[in-house]
Amino acid sequence: MPGVMLRTILVDLFVVADSAEALHRNLAGLCRLLELDERIETDENRQRDAALKWLRQNPGWLLIFDNVDTEEAAIAVENLLSQLSGGHLLVTSRQINWSGSLVVLPVDTLSVNAATEFLLDRTAARRRQQSDDNVQASVLAETLDGLALALEQASAYILRNRLSIADYLKKWHSQREIVLTWSDSRLMQYPKSVAVTWQTSFDQLIESAQQLLQHVAWISPAPIPESLLEMPIPDGRIETDPFTALAELESYSLVTRTNDSFSVHRLVQDVTRRQYKDPEHIRLTETLRWLDAAFIGDPQDVRDWPVLNPLLPHAQAVVEYADAAGMTTPTARLMNQMGLMYLTKSLYREAEPLMRRALAIDEASFGEDHPNVASVLNNLAQLLKATNRLADAEPLMRRALVILIESVGAEHPYSRTVMNNYIVSLQELGMTKMRLKRILRTCSVRDEAVIAGAGTAFVD
Repeated sequence: MPGVMLRTILVDLFVVADSAEALHRNLAGLCRLLELDERIETDENRQRDAALKWLRQNPGWLLIFDNVDTEEAAIAVENLLSQLSGGHLLVTSRQINWSGSLVVLPVDTLSVNAATEFLLDRTAARRRQQSDDNVQASVLAETLDGLALALEQASAYILRNRLSIADYLKKWHSQREIVLTWSDSRLMQYPKSVAVTWQTSFDQLIESAQQLLQHVAWISPAPIPESLLEMPIPDGRIETDPFTALAELESYSLVTRTNDSFSVHRLVQDVTRRQYKDPEHIRLTETLRWLDAAFIGDPQDVRDWPVLNPLLPHAQAVVEYADAAGMTTPTARLMNQMGLMYLTKSLYREAEPLMRRALAIDEASFGEDHPNVASVLNNLAQLLKATNRLADAEPLMRRALVILIESVGAEHPYSRTVMNNYIVSLQELGMTKMRLKRILRTCSVRDEAVIAGAGTAFVD
């Protein structure tokens, strides 16, 4: 409903304008607040015209049109501009495309420090105080990623239910759908929850934009290279140009764009995943294949890193969701590729869990003696060797070599590569030439010439 505050030289007028009808109705409602003669009228058109006339005749006002989130409401606001003069107009909206008559000022998310301070101040009167409130508020601020509406909704929920901040965080993790849809317009001073606000914007999107949002909801909130959109989504049905879909998402503030990338707020992603009921994981499957198709090139070749580096956080995010959903293909392949890239970058902590999980998936999917398993075994062995765990690496290399010799033969180029890696490792472990030859024979190496040649680098 409209509200008014009188100051010494300025009148602030607040009008909810989430639809054209609400805009005109609440403008008409200003007659009562301004005590105009037309307040007793029953014709809202006459009341609206009277309010606009008062604005033209009484300079020094600030008129706020709030929540102008639909195209219809935005058009209604623009149509009124010629009738407004003598004051200042402020429009709050998720729409970003406006005529030159209005100056667009993007509102950024709050920093962690600012969001933490807001949560502590906003809930001070009624929250259940605890000794670690500062720490918990900082955690909640990071969790909500500085989104103003989410911070206000969380604060109102804490106040309404007399919770501690830690209690709210527990509910956030265990009952998130309930928390995201909860709303109290009086406490929040905003008529919609995060989930309902999202739904209002989502319902207005063209179908291709809806589908694109449902895909990018499964990747990281880190900047997404626009070049990813040049890769068609496997099995996807986005018929419109993907850049048109991206522009549509930007127009409703569902993505933020820079020169060559865009990002989606983590809460927008969260709500999108929850609101789209997809028991068969169709969108997740398509997104996984999309990132797998885009992650092309040699992860160990620095010349390919300009393409692969920006995709790393997104590939990491989607494989985690896919693995949790029980998807094995191409999850393991993508994990192995990322593991190799992290290994080459000497980021061993990041590489090892990916390689170990890829190994477990491939063993379960193909059997323990499959060539795919040998490849991951060899990669994991190289990581163990690089982290001074050569004794742990040796049995993995031996097993990889046995699998390869029995499946593709000792003369295969990859078998030769693994064999050479193994021989070097045995030498580093202090193996003698005779011991080496015995080990190679146990690895199913039958070619005596190969065995003899393998020992030439050794000195007894």
